[in-house]
Amino acid sequence: MPPLPQPSIAVTCGTSSNNLTLSLPSAYKSYTWSSGQATQTITVNQPGVYRAVLKDKIGNTYLSPAIEVQSPIQPATPTISLASQPGVVVDNQQQICADSTLSLIANTSTNSTGLWSFSTTTSISKTIALNKSGNYSLQALNVYGCKSAQPAIISLTVRPKVPTPSIEQIGAYSLQAVLPTPTGGQPDLFDWRRAGGEVIPQTSAVVKVVVSANYSARTKTTFTLATGNNLTCYSDFSAPKAFTFDRGNGG
Repeated sequence: MPPLPQPSIAVTCGTSSNNLTLSLPSAYKSYTWSSGQATQTITVNQPGVYRAVLKDKIGNTYLSPAIEVQSPIQPATPTISLASQPGVVVDNQQQICADSTLSLIANTSTNSTGLWSFSTTTSISKTIALNKSGNYSLQALNVYGCKSAQPAIISLTVRPKVPTPSIEQIGAYSLQAVLPTPTGGQPDLFDWRRAGGEVIPQTSAVVKVVVSANYSARTKTTFTLATGNNLTCYSDFSAPKAFTFDRGNGG
């Protein structure tokens, strides 16, 4: 005779997340748990090893698998770190540029992972990459399906794309970077370069040039949160503007 299949134990987290429900299949006549209970389903709130002896209607005996419950049943509240600084708890207000992502790590206890929530969506992962503004919450989720009592919260601000400037010649030796719309940041500085990638050591909107070449600029804007967290974002480089040094002006 082939061996009869071993009954399985279904493990679910209790409604309070600090106890577990262990359930055996219903097609048996009697159940005897190692903890002393004699019901098909039991509630567990203490660490230990739990298994059961079952008998069917004709007297066959079965041994269930052993379930080891470790303490604590409910995981502790997690913390959040930047992926670039694991283990360092991050400030709960963060900001990124429009073309960036924020990579985070969930710091949870052993046998737990992160349950991230945003709006109506959830994601189960130790790490996550964010690119949308909003409030995100993190709970620890352990192998039993129990969640931490309190979540960790992080607020993310995604800055709009910094507008690309245009360049105008406003004098014999002066070029000016003009923004099409305000950036919302402070201050607005500019990176200037000549054709070939040569950087000009000037950052103001108006620069003095004396070399005939094509010039382009990009906006460099700093955004500041209420917490003092500063972030610098960059636009694309502008279309090149041709400048020709006029020797007839005598310098």
